Amino acid sequence: MAWFSRKKKDHDVPSDDYGTEWIHQTTLEEAMENFRVTLKENGLHGLEVDAGIVRTSHIGIMRGRPRKVAPMLMDLLERREREGRLTWELVEGRSLLGVTIVRLIAAYLEDPAIPVSKARAGAERFLRSIEPYPGFASVRKIMPMIMAVRTKPQPADFRAEKRRICMPSRQNIESSGMCAAAHRQWHVEYLLAEGAEDEALDMANCGRSEKPCASTCSFAPHSMNAWLLEPLHRRGAREEARLMEERLASLLSTQLRYLDPMGCRIHYLALENRFADAGKIVESMLPLAKEELASPWQRLKFYESCARALELARSNADRKALLAADGGELENLRTEIYTQRDELRAAFAKRAA
Repeated sequence: MAWFSRKKKDHDVPSDDYGTEWIHQTTLEEAMENFRVTLKENGLHGLEVDAGIVRTSHIGIMRGRPRKVAPMLMDLLERREREGRLTWELVEGRSLLGVTIVRLIAAYLEDPAIPVSKARAGAERFLRSIEPYPGFASVRKIMPMIMAVRTKPQPADFRAEKRRICMPSRQNIESSGMCAAAHRQWHVEYLLAEGAEDEALDMANCGRSEKPCASTCSFAPHSMNAWLLEPLHRRGAREEARLMEERLASLLSTQLRYLDPMGCRIHYLALENRFADAGKIVESMLPLAKEELASPWQRLKFYESCARALELARSNADRKALLAADGGELENLRTEIYTQRDELRAAFAKRAA
């Protein structure tokens, strides 16, 4: 494949460098309060309300806290449906929504405290809200994949289609206010979840030159590539995996939204016996994994990756390097990782239908 033999381009910069000024100057709390005021002043409908929820959603995603904003969106859509007017306002024939709302829906689906039926109902309500707009064809295609990965068991009619998964046309993608990088990320995630690794690698390879759109998707290709480290390593593509991880080291940062891909890096580095390098990431990401607003789904993925890395540690020296700890602290961290993994697995296994 030789995906990553090319030199680093100017646009391959850390995601922190992306974004507009208002994202960095507005806290999530300020954005949420601004939205509440806008909603109170303008009612449930209108351009100002739609712009407010999208802006708040965008900040929530960039702060790695979409779970804080998702209930606001779900409440808004539910109240609008009760009033018989669910659709969104458009600007010059295009929606304000873009990828931000889709990422919020994904975060809502990732909470085991929300019954599967309620989570799917919220996602389906969003799909109904965009039914009148042909430009959202690509969103209507990607949402079942997002639902399938996060709320198993999957719908039988959708599972039958998995081998025919293909990217929408660029025109269809752009008409929804999204970018190909975001779409490809979700396609690859679904294929990996279904065990179709060869198809996932092929699909990722086809999009290696795509540029993400602005800040909301700046992390999409980085996350996707982190998921591919283990499949590449397992297939003997060691040099390609090494080059990919080398680039990811400068692209992924210590942020809540990177829990899952950072976990993938930890596991890959352990596969390469680079336990000290993996330990630096574990040390930086563990505090984030404990945050209340961290996605339970992403936390599960992170702790599972850490546990797999621990299982690869052949000696006490490897374990000490991996957990950047010694003595009693080492045992406490090991126990914490396995306990958190098992508790999260149990939470999803017991998720109400």
